[in-house]
Amino acid sequence: MPKKKARKKAAAAEAARWAERRRLVRQEALRKVRKGLSRSAGEEGHEISRALERRLAAFLARRAVDAGGDATGKTPQADAAELLEPLVGAIVERKDPRIALSVDVGLQRISDLEGPEAAGCFGATLLGVVFGWLVGAREAGLAPREAGQAVEWIRDAFGADAERAVLMLAGLIGHPDARDGTVEEAMDELGDAFLPAAIWLVAGVVATVGGGDTAWLRQFDLAPVG
Repeated sequence: MPKKKARKKAAAAEAARWAERRRLVRQEALRKVRKGLSRSAGEEGHEISRALERRLAAFLARRAVDAGGDATGKTPQADAAELLEPLVGAIVERKDPRIALSVDVGLQRISDLEGPEAAGCFGATLLGVVFGWLVGAREAGLAPREAGQAVEWIRDAFGADAERAVLMLAGLIGHPDARDGTVEEAMDELGDAFLPAAIWLVAGVVATVGGGDTAWLRQFDLAPVG
């Protein structure tokens, strides 16, 4: 009986250590995000926020008509992809992680203007496009070695903190050293850094496997529902 209690105590202590480690990683990621958001990203940051608001208006109009798109046949997913593609291109070209943080700023502005539900719907659509690109690349034959190169590019371009953040999501592209856990757990740990980290991961894949060409991503666009 004492041995059983000792094992349980040791297991609890180990779980507590891992919980503290996850807390510190999340804390550092959030600190980086807040530090980035506290600095001006220049006129480009304002342009991204305005673009998000314009896309939101189109998104809400099409969502009100039909989830399959409006009279032009354009879907909310297509709107999101058209916004994200040049954003990823700018990140790859300038190697500036703050560009991805501007998306979070834009979503906050949407929340202030239209309410949290509208911002949540648009944010989920953006995330769906990003995840579709990542999973699509893996299913198209992205090798573990190539996944490793993508994360190495992120480390070299953005630093070790960004590398730790993207490794929480790198299982989506089959990275051999991706952290075990669910997407929900990564979302909980990264908090505000979750969507930027997913966009950084896309940028790393484009910069390495995609040869820097964001048009390469569009073959993995999600098919319209229905």
